[in-house]
Amino acid sequence: MANYTCLLLDVDNTLLDFNAAERAAVGITLEHYGMPNGPEALETYHQINRQLWDSLAKGELNRSKLFAVRFGRVMQALGTPEAANAREMNDFYENELANHADLMPGALTAVYISEKVGAAKPSPKLLDYAIRDLGLTNRSRVLMVGDDLLADIKGGINAGIDTCWVNFANEENKTGIQPKYTVHSYEELYHVVMEPEELENVGVRNRRHMNEG
Repeated sequence: MANYTCLLLDVDNTLLDFNAAERAAVGITLEHYGMPNGPEALETYHQINRQLWDSLAKGELNRSKLFAVRFGRVMQALGTPEAANAREMNDFYENELANHADLMPGALTAVYISEKVGAAKPSPKLLDYAIRDLGLTNRSRVLMVGDDLLADIKGGINAGIDTCWVNFANEENKTGIQPKYTVHSYEELYHVVMEPEELENVGVRNRRHMNEG
């Protein structure tokens, strides 16, 4: 029997290729509003966006504030006059982002959305909600899988469940947050959650992985 009967997977860069979607959406947004559009502008956006999401994970701001200031800071950093209201620009970007949701190789679908639950990782509330909603009683059989150490992995630790960092980009862990497992592909993840006899059937069409908790 496999060690885990339930995997809770993050969406961005775990199930969906968010980096590719982000590149496309940022480029379209900057072009739409007549702003510089190239590798340097994308990197500027990425750095500002990362700082804001890290601040959110630390409880220093909320999503509404993040969405309100994100593109204002980008325009300021690029040295361009505000081409539009920063929130309007953000809404345009979010709409474009939703149009570029390609699955990572080997990924399926996601279920629980933090906005609907009313909590964001690393708060344990989102994962607690998912665990209760799924009717799970044994947290030792639940594994949180995600690419963000500060949000996904710390969130899993805060919820009292095992964690697996999907480090597809081979990044160095400088956070001090220690996941139980680290994998670099979905194939490696299979080896974490499946027994040898189950691994033989990976990829077999219509084969279901079922275990009693």
